[in-house]
Amino acid sequence: MSSFLSFHLSDQFVAKYEDKPIPWGFDIGGGNSLGETVFYTNYSRVKADGTKERWPEVCRRVVEGMYSILKDHCLQQRTPWNHNKAQRSAEEAYDRLFHLQWTPPGRGLWCMGTELVNGEKNSAALQNCGALSTQSLTVRDPGLLFGRLMDMSMHGIGIGFDTLGAGGLVIQEPAEGFFDFQVPDTREGWVESIDILLQSFLKPGRALARFDYSLIRPQGAPLKRFGGFASGPDPLREVHETIVRLLSGRSGELVTTRDITDIFNLVGKCVVAGGARRSAELALGQPDDTDFISLKNWALPENAERTGADGWSWLSNNSVEANVAGDYSHLVDGIVLNGEPGLVYLDMCRAYGRLKDGV
Repeated sequence: MSSFLSFHLSDQFVAKYEDKPIPWGFDIGGGNSLGETVFYTNYSRVKADGTKERWPEVCRRVVEGMYSILKDHCLQQRTPWNHNKAQRSAEEAYDRLFHLQWTPPGRGLWCMGTELVNGEKNSAALQNCGALSTQSLTVRDPGLLFGRLMDMSMHGIGIGFDTLGAGGLVIQEPAEGFFDFQVPDTREGWVESIDILLQSFLKPGRALARFDYSLIRPQGAPLKRFGGFASGPDPLREVHETIVRLLSGRSGELVTTRDITDIFNLVGKCVVAGGARRSAELALGQPDDTDFISLKNWALPENAERTGADGWSWLSNNSVEANVAGDYSHLVDGIVLNGEPGLVYLDMCRAYGRLKDGV
């Protein structure tokens, strides 16, 4: 039993499900089904012995994780906790989950009941979405938001960001010499490296960061807390080198919408290389920002690197802030070309929930 879980189903109860048929659904031939394939490729974690979790084991992990959170909360808040009632409820939840009468979100299947969530009390990996506004970019800590996006993405959270911080920071020439930083082999260490590097170009008087990647575990090593396998140091080295190249020799220039989107996308590309870690980004620009609107126009020579085979512009879905009364006919050619930019009607979003619910 896991020491970080306070609630457990009985072995006798779970054993009854070992040989029960699982309603995986759509048959794709060869004795396989679509549901089972998706489960094993996306939500079954590798166990300590190197094998992958089976469906009865994942159901147990998820239910025990859920009820451990409930039990811990009740005990901490000194509210009533009835063990027998909880057992009956958890067994019903297990049975219904086993028969696919309900499921948690995908990230709940992946992370509920793990040491990351239940042991470290880190709920980030259970969150679907988040958003960051670059309007709060400041010279005090100019790399904070970019590092935060990396941290959230490494937890599997889809992130939206705007470009309102464009024009608010001046690119600096790094001071003479180097600032040496040995990157720790942790999620927090990778995040800190992005923050430190951006400070070299956006905070006056900072020397250029020089990174030592020797502590980072090799490609294919297991990621014990989040799950999946390590990408090795190469994706992080690549994002560092590309950011340096994009910002070098531009002392005195203002940070642009292109810079903001590029850096966020480069961070996302680094995270995607982590295997089980994924990155989903939505960039929100202004409808009159021609620089932002043209970021995915592969006919433009300045976009060749961004949109090429090894580019990074594909990491974000690019949309513009719209309102119902606006005229966006100038965006049609780009939308025909590659489906973007999309239109996010913020006035509608702010005024309504689901449209059928009314104001």
